[in-house]
Amino acid sequence: MLQRAALVALIEAMYLGAFSRLTSGRYTPNFYRYQLDRAPNAGAARLIPLGDLTLGTLLYFPRTRRVGALLCAGFQGLGIVMRLREGKEVWGDSLLFGMAVALSFQGYGIWEDDDLD
Repeated sequence: MLQRAALVALIEAMYLGAFSRLTSGRYTPNFYRYQLDRAPNAGAARLIPLGDLTLGTLLYFPRTRRVGALLCAGFQGLGIVMRLREGKEVWGDSLLFGMAVALSFQGYGIWEDDDLD
């Protein structure tokens, strides 16, 4: 059950992130401020909504869930390292990272839960 909650929360975060970026925070101003703190709107940051949509979709389907979780954990891990170097807080990022790592464990059979398929 905890694993299902982590999966749903991670998928929601990916889709919410894409929606927030695509609408420039019109409907999600607080979340958009959170996003801009992590990656300002410039250059390659315009590709972030596409990445969020892709990761959310990979996480949604059981056959691609492991890949999506590993990619999500990797991107979150890179973001955490960058924020730590800047001396910024990483609490929210660490939570997403932990959920992605937990889901990737399920994909490798370390943390089994047949209910998620």
